Amino acid sequence: MGEGMPIYRDPFTKGRLIIRFKVVFPKPGDIAPTKIAELEKCLPPRAEVIMPDGAVEHSLTDYDPEYERRRQRAGEAYREDDEEGHGGGQRVQCASHK
Repeated sequence: MGEGMPIYRDPFTKGRLIIRFKVVFPKPGDIAPTKIAELEKCLPPRAEVIMPDGAVEHSLTDYDPEYERRRQRAGEAYREDDEEGHGGGQRVQCASHK
C-alpha cells in the first residue's frame, strides 16, 4: 500500500495513479420519493448535524459570471458619478490683478 502504478518497462519504479471523477448529482425532484427511501435503506444512517451556538445558516446559489459582470459595471457607474461631483454652480476663481 502507498505505492503507485509500476512504470512501463521499469517495474521497480512506481508512478502515480490519478483518477478524476465527474459526479453529476440529480436535481431536486428527479428522484421519486419511493426511490429515495430505497436508497436510504442501502446507505449508512445520516449523521446528526449539531449547529453550534452563534452559527448562521446560509443557502448556496449557483455562480453566474454574467450577473457578476453586470453588478460590477453598475457599481462602476455609481463610482464615476461620485468622482464627478453632484450639481452645484460653477467654481469661483480669483480675478487676476494687473
